[in-house]
Amino acid sequence: MTLTWLALSLAGGYLTALLFYPALAFERRKRGVVLIGLGLLLLLFPLLLPAGERMLRFSVGAIALLQLAKLYDLHVGVEQGFRPKGREFLLFIFRIFAMVERKQASIPRPTRRQDLLLLAVRIGQAAALVALYHWLTVFNWTGIPWLVEHGALTMGFGLFGVVSLGLPAVLIRLRGGTGFDFVNAADLLAKTPAEFWRRWNQPTQQFLYEDVFKRNGGLRSPVRAIAATFVLSAVAHEYVFGIALGRVEGYQTVFFLLQGLAVAATMRIRPTGWKVWPWTAATLGFNLVSSVFFMVSINGLSPFYSHGVPAWLRGG
Repeated sequence: MTLTWLALSLAGGYLTALLFYPALAFERRKRGVVLIGLGLLLLLFPLLLPAGERMLRFSVGAIALLQLAKLYDLHVGVEQGFRPKGREFLLFIFRIFAMVERKQASIPRPTRRQDLLLLAVRIGQAAALVALYHWLTVFNWTGIPWLVEHGALTMGFGLFGVVSLGLPAVLIRLRGGTGFDFVNAADLLAKTPAEFWRRWNQPTQQFLYEDVFKRNGGLRSPVRAIAATFVLSAVAHEYVFGIALGRVEGYQTVFFLLQGLAVAATMRIRPTGWKVWPWTAATLGFNLVSSVFFMVSINGLSPFYSHGVPAWLRGG
């Protein structure tokens, strides 16, 4: 039954996205009205699923956001003179690791040999990280400070997520498709928060840079552009967790606003020499501490911590 609900919801979501194609011929205001209407339909699709199916609602909500972002990108693209033909539109709608249609040519295209080597590396990394993460989840954390458990589990979870999300992109390219790697696991050791977010989630990063950051002032008004980018990220994450949990908790807003402030503060900093190491350590520490707010929402979807979330974080 769960798979049936998922299939129906995804089919409905993709069909809704396909309805936007005729609107590409409309003038800007009418196209915007169609975008808003179809966007609302996409965002309401997870409500078709049973309230108790949290992970399912989360997955469908995430895909709804992905499709809405792509429709908005097409809307922006038409304003800039880019209007895909039918086949190009279909390919773009169904691509997972590319979110800016007019920038498809800028996506890196490794050679087949490079991708085969990367695939072998990713499989080996995934196997090692599955074993590591399993050990972290069965380890007895009794008596160990909660923040230590949080740091260990979050690093294991993050590394496994990076590697597992990197595998599909490689497989898609080997089949002749295009798509960004999600992120290089080594790139997680960024020297500043600004550098971290320039590397993290490359498909979404491209969308946020082209369609949000640049349209809100870009490098001419970087603070305003960063604020717009991270506020939108906060709203998007509050939606996808809220639709799954049945309530808006505010944790994602705290997390993304903290990160946005850190990015604005470090956007011009480029540590060199011996300064690289303290900056990298400070960035890793800041990310682990601030990610408390992000991971509390993950814990709401499925138990993450062995002894739950501490009372001070629950507000009680």
